[in-house]
Parts: sequence; structure tokens; C-alpha cells
Amino acid sequence: MYAIEDKIQDVYTTTEKVIVDTSLKSEEKKINEYLDTVLHFKETINEIIVKFDDLNESLITEIENSEKKSLHIKKFLVGLLSSANKLVAVIKKSHIYPGIKSTAKIFFNSVKQLKEIIQDIDLKYISIPQNENINNLMSKILENR
Repeated sequence: MYAIEDKIQDVYTTTEKVIVDTSLKSEEKKINEYLDTVLHFKETINEIIVKFDDLNESLITEIENSEKKSLHIKKFLVGLLSSANKLVAVIKKSHIYPGIKSTAKIFFNSVKQLKEIIQDIDLKYISIPQNENINNLMSKILENR
């Protein structure tokens, strides 16, 4: 027969074991949920990167070939850039950013490339053609050929 002290110790030991097991399972569950979230977000960002890169490649060709179309699509590109910049801000503020940092940086570069394409459209079809000094210089260069 157990002495009362033995019974107390048995209940105490069992209680402590349940607390530790529950705590570990809870932490393990949180870690697994975090890792699942990171993996899902990385996959989603990778899908966006593929689409961005395809779009950016197409745009590079498109702006070389058509002023009218370039100026027409510019307003849509500005909207896309705005949306992409919002996503960049969300990613940087996210608690999972450390887990997706390398993928996020690739996405950030794709967004940066889109911004540069928009700037190229502005330069090629708006700023340079309207700049009288550049036009005069180009005329002189072409005359001296």
C-alpha cells in the first residue's frame, strides 16, 4: 500500500508529464503551422515571379516595337506596379519574412525590373522626344555622319 507521500508524488509526476507533453505538442504544432505557412507563401510568390518574369520579357520586346502600344499599356503597368509595391510592403512586414527572404528578394527584383521598364517607356516615348536639346544634338550627330 502506498503511503500518502507516494501517492502525492505519483500524481505530481503524472501531472508534470502531461504539462510537458502538452506544451511540447503545442509548440510542435505552432512550428509546423509556421513552416506550412512559409512553404505555401513561398510557392505563391514563386508563381508570381514566373508570371512577372514572363511579362517583363514580353514587355522588353513590346516597347522596342510599338510606341502606340507602349504608351497605351503604360497605365496598366503603373497599376500593376502599385499593386506589386503593396505586396512588397506586406511581405517585408510579415512575420514570415525571415523564412521567405531569398524568394522575396527575387520577387523584389522582378518588381524593380517592371519599374525600370515603365521608366524606359517614359524616356523613350515621352521625355527624350520632348527634349529639344537632345533632339538638336541628335540632328547634329546625324548630319555629321
